[in-house]
Amino acid sequence: MPENDSVNHPSHYTNGNVECIDAIRSSMNFYLFCGYLQGNIMKYVWRYRLKEHPVEDLKKARWYIDKLIETLENSDMEVIDIHTPNQKDTEIKTI
Repeated sequence: MPENDSVNHPSHYTNGNVECIDAIRSSMNFYLFCGYLQGNIMKYVWRYRLKEHPVEDLKKARWYIDKLIETLENSDMEVIDIHTPNQKDTEIKTI
């Protein structure tokens, strides 16, 4: 793994041989992990214009998009919509 790769393998996200993303994945079920990934995608896209290095934040968003795609492709779990037609846009139903 390359050193100083602030997008794909930030050194501060690794403890020994374990990357933080792997520990997070292990602590969650499929749906929670997909939500975690989606939240990070939204975070990086939301604030890239405010950052000193906006392209880096967009690359981080792309990393999370790729991780979400990989997670979906490698799972036999069904992707579900957590919103029902009767909910207001501001309400989110927990899984």
